[in-house]
Amino acid sequence: MSMTVKDYKDRLAKSEDKLQKIETRIQKWENNKSDKSFAKEYDWLKDDVGWRLGWNNGAIQYGTFEEFKAKNYDEWLRKCDQEIKYANSEKQDTIVTMNKYKNAIALLQEKEDKPVIQIFKDFFDKWKEAIIKYVDPNVALYYETNTKAAQLSNNRFNFKELGFETKDELMVEIQKLKAKEEALKDDSFIGIAIEKRYRWGTEDFNKFLDDYMNGHYFELVDKVTNIVGEIQDVSNLRVGYDGRLNGNVFGSQGGAKLETIIAGGYNIQCRHYRVLVHPIKQ
Repeated sequence: MSMTVKDYKDRLAKSEDKLQKIETRIQKWENNKSDKSFAKEYDWLKDDVGWRLGWNNGAIQYGTFEEFKAKNYDEWLRKCDQEIKYANSEKQDTIVTMNKYKNAIALLQEKEDKPVIQIFKDFFDKWKEAIIKYVDPNVALYYETNTKAAQLSNNRFNFKELGFETKDELMVEIQKLKAKEEALKDDSFIGIAIEKRYRWGTEDFNKFLDDYMNGHYFELVDKVTNIVGEIQDVSNLRVGYDGRLNGNVFGSQGGAKLETIIAGGYNIQCRHYRVLVHPIKQ
């Protein structure tokens, strides 16, 4: 699914929070190098008689803080530096990710700031409408088929009551239903609608379609722009009754012919449109 500017901004904000926490962590381990933090970390090794230095002839040997530090500080310093190293590595990864998000936002905003080519938008809006019109009854059919197969399977030993002469006949029918169920789910848009829980709400599937069409819209604009330059005249374009976008586009650098190819059909699967763009030879 295509990411929107808002999606990237949300992720950027989370990365900024993460970076702040990493910075705080780095500063914490830098501060831990002080005598005060070192003493606090090992406070459990301090008794009323002094700091525990180790064992000598089966008895605990005590000493001053300076003696304890001389014996243990280097190990503590290595731990602090190791934690700082880990945090700095994570910091660099986070900065790289943030820069990717910033670049993606700039690119999307640049696209969104371009004038809308209304007939292109109309083409993709009609395509979206056709998908929804196709998906809605087929998602219902998928769950109807799934339920029927489950009911037959659960009652397979009562095959005669279900109108079958033998159990084998019932099993054949179950296999047919399961094959139909799989064929429906394998259809790209129906499968996505099922994955998006379309039966219980259309919001997620509609968002997917909006992102899908938005991505294809900008892809088409880029294709045409690469050939004609700044798009100036789309009056020769038409969206046909079958949803295809055909005709010529003219711009600052020349013209392009648009021809839409239809893949699939309503009796097999939902239509997929592919728009071919060719330069018009002078």
